[in-house]
Formats: sequence, C-alpha cells, structure tokens
Amino acid sequence: MGFSFGWEPAEGLPEIAVGSSRVEVTLVADGGDTVLTLRHSGIPARYGDDHAEGWAHELCRLAEAVQTAT
Repeated sequence: MGFSFGWEPAEGLPEIAVGSSRVEVTLVADGGDTVLTLRHSGIPARYGDDHAEGWAHELCRLAEAVQTAT
C-alpha cells in the first residue's frame, strides 16, 4: 500500500509540498506474526530524522493497539 505525503505551506511546518514524498507500507506473514515495513521516500534530508522519530512513535502506538486487541 502506498500514498503520497505532504502539505500546503504553513507557518511553523517544514516545507514538504503536497505529493512530494511517498509512504509505502508492506505487510508480510512471518509464521504466526506479521512484519510491517514502512518506507518514506522523497523527504528532504534536513527533515528525515524528525519524520523517522514521528513514524517510530506512531508505529509503537499501532503495536500497542494491536496487542491490546488480541
């Protein structure tokens, strides 16, 4: 699954134009587990660390929600 990522310019937000980057998510069965891989490409290098931190936070929240639901 994939989608484009970005937003209209606004004060206080990094400059990432609408549709200028791409997020790809893959899910692969691994025995009784599922491995999720997220790749965010097209982000300007100066914002890469911030986005990696943000995705890590959101993926932890997703993992917690899945564990709670099972």
